[in-house]
Amino acid sequence: TGTAPTITSNGTQLDISATNRNDTTIMASRGATFGGNVGIGTTSPSYRLSVDDNSVTNIPKTLLQFDASSIADNGGYNVDFRTSSNDLANRYVARIRGIRESTGALSQLSFWTESGSALEQRMKIRASGNVGIGTVSPDEKLHVGGSFKVGGYMKMVSSSAYMGMIGFNRNVSNGDI
Repeated sequence: TGTAPTITSNGTQLDISATNRNDTTIMASRGATFGGNVGIGTTSPSYRLSVDDNSVTNIPKTLLQFDASSIADNGGYNVDFRTSSNDLANRYVARIRGIRESTGALSQLSFWTESGSALEQRMKIRASGNVGIGTVSPDEKLHVGGSFKVGGYMKMVSSSAYMGMIGFNRNVSNGDI
């Protein structure tokens, strides 16, 4: 239990406080907006949205969570990065998407970037642990759709024994392999 939240303002800053801070809710309605930087867990936010927790911990903890009581098959959430430019206002730059895969508790995470005309999926991590780069349906632990470059050695190993190594030597003078 605690007291009702109090709201104070000095003309440039709005402070909302309560003795039971876990149950304090801020709601903006009827077109209300927040200007400047907004801080959660900080009185001096450095960014448009700063979520801070300065406590020291030796276990991972959640600082930001998007939650819904129910997500349909193939539904989920996006974290979108948007900007305005000289040629197009309010355009997408990138996206991170977390979705529910099919039925059950399976999920996937995908990363998208702007191609100049649309957001396109560039990488996906499936519930199986398969990672796809340049493919939307990775069927192996690493599935690359297209060419890729290795700047060193590629090692092939199994859980029980060393399998071998593939190495490519490059001619330093002209770059040929």
